[in-house]
Amino acid sequence: MNWAPTEMQGAIRELARDILKKSPEPFGDLAEAGVLDLDDPLDVCTLLIEVGRAGSKAPLFEHLVLGQGGSGERRTGAWIDGSTPTRVEGGQLFGSKFCVPAASASTHAVVTTPDGLYEVALSDCQRDDQLATDDQQLGVLGFEGTPATKLEQDPADWELGAQLGRAAVTLGLCKAALKMTSQYVSKRQQFGKPIATFQAVSQRAADAWIDVQSMEVTLWQAASQRSRGNTAQREVLIAAWWAAEGSHKVLSAAQHLHGGMGFDRDYPLHGFYLMGKRLEFVHGGASQMLQRLGALQA
Repeated sequence: MNWAPTEMQGAIRELARDILKKSPEPFGDLAEAGVLDLDDPLDVCTLLIEVGRAGSKAPLFEHLVLGQGGSGERRTGAWIDGSTPTRVEGGQLFGSKFCVPAASASTHAVVTTPDGLYEVALSDCQRDDQLATDDQQLGVLGFEGTPATKLEQDPADWELGAQLGRAAVTLGLCKAALKMTSQYVSKRQQFGKPIATFQAVSQRAADAWIDVQSMEVTLWQAASQRSRGNTAQREVLIAAWWAAEGSHKVLSAAQHLHGGMGFDRDYPLHGFYLMGKRLEFVHGGASQMLQRLGALQA
């Protein structure tokens, strides 16, 4: 199978890299450039890899993936169940959701309920701020008879799209962390030579490189199947497992090989590590993905 980037993907990658690197308001500039109209999984994953590579907090994953199916100008998704289960009665939503990403930067949210997916205007919700461990702005949404519009999209398919998008952002994070590590160990000297020449260091870095390659190939396999209109549940869960398991190993190796430098809050690796750990668990960690894969084989 040929997974070479298309001309469109190449253009998306270059545009995203340029805007994410230079713009103080990348979401607005990327929206103006038209990338918020992307719907092909291959194109969306291309963009989200660059979001991860830049360590950007621009709510592109939230808008393009978690908010898919919604109609708001800036959308996100409310996925994790809160202490009060959500329910819909007469077109009104009750309950709560917590850890909602980009809640303060969005106008609408796609909410998962036992009855399907619903869209709500955040101006109709009770909203409290939360702060994630990586300083990402989150929110708690309360629904007390909030007007809600049912979406036609299948919740299971919506979740698979979210898992794929998470895997794409995570791959970008790991690519950036590995590049940072490669540059650091090539310059950092001990006993008069770069630490990259030490066998233990080179082996740890090589293992991380193999993990990144595994994350990438499984991501593109799943994205290409989704692009053809297939559900690709198995392929997406494999990519999601590699995103969780691989990012844990790659980012831990990056921290280890940086030594104390990796924990310096003024050095960018610290932020990449925390963002990766949040994404590793927020939609189910590696063990949950493995359980779901096992259930498919039963």
